[in-house]
Amino acid sequence: MYTRREIIKYGFLGLANGLLFSLFWLASTSLETIPNAVSWYLPAGVRLAFYALTPTKCWPFLYIFDRIFYLIMFHPGGLYPSEPVFQAAPFTWYLSNLVLTPAALMSIVWAFRRNDGQINLTTVSNTLRFFLLALVAESVIATLIYGRKAINIEGYVDGLADKIFNAVLGDIVGIFTIVPILLVMLHWLKAPFDEQQTRLKYVVLFWAAYLSLDFVFMEFYDNASYYFKVVAILPAIFCAYRFGWRGAA
Repeated sequence: MYTRREIIKYGFLGLANGLLFSLFWLASTSLETIPNAVSWYLPAGVRLAFYALTPTKCWPFLYIFDRIFYLIMFHPGGLYPSEPVFQAAPFTWYLSNLVLTPAALMSIVWAFRRNDGQINLTTVSNTLRFFLLALVAESVIATLIYGRKAINIEGYVDGLADKIFNAVLGDIVGIFTIVPILLVMLHWLKAPFDEQQTRLKYVVLFWAAYLSLDFVFMEFYDNASYYFKVVAILPAIFCAYRFGWRGAA
């Protein structure tokens, strides 16, 4: 059973998960303007981070809010439908997006946490195991999503392996962009007056401000988006270095 405090806390986390996933999806799709460029799918980082960093008791709240936002965004007739608006979503769409994909993610993260505990990126082994977790989770999720499309959409099976590979690659980039930054904010919330954590907080705030300016510049310089994307990932690399390899040393 949940206490009233837990319901409020986990409900807030679930709401934050759904909202951030939607906002970062918009950011990712806006930044992906160069054909054949490796995407950075930021929502993958949000999705994995919330399940990896929150208690398992919180997961039902994460699932409910996440799927509500997902239906609002991507269901036929939604804001950004993944199927033609004139076509009813097939049963496999519901099965894949509402059952199989979240169940696979939760099972993989649960297995990882059972053997390796929390993600902190403070040792080489923890960082490498987290990379393995991300690779396995996103490979399974991409296979489920694109496999479902191959079943429902005629001709989609052509180049299916390349589509899955590109999706996994974009997910991995998004994960290693977002997760270290969320770890920085989590550590800062636990120790707001720690000098080093405060310094890292400014790095994160600078990144957020830079990313916001990116959208403004994109309105005037379409071809510059790729270079903004490369520079914008640098703060995440710094945070990964701080919490990963440097911590392991």
